[in-house]
Amino acid sequence: MPDAALDEFVAGLAARIGDFPRDALIAAKAAITLPAPADVRADAALFQQLVRGEAAQQRMAELFTRGFQSRGRTERNLGDALGDLKAVD
Repeated sequence: MPDAALDEFVAGLAARIGDFPRDALIAAKAAITLPAPADVRADAALFQQLVRGEAAQQRMAELFTRGFQSRGRTERNLGDALGDLKAVD
């Protein structure tokens, strides 16, 4: 989203949310809970294990050759870049 459009988008979203019934907003907010710290640590450990794997390393190396972590098409359209990668077993 262009920076110039962000303020208008946020204002519109806030207005839409503000039109919901108050009780519905309170119920929705109450339904959103943060995970327990132990669950966050377990997820982080699993993530670290997976990104160290050979398949993830190969995919990241390919992304870097395409301009990953630098201004350009790959960063702006990361979802497309990921979809274009060949599957690695």
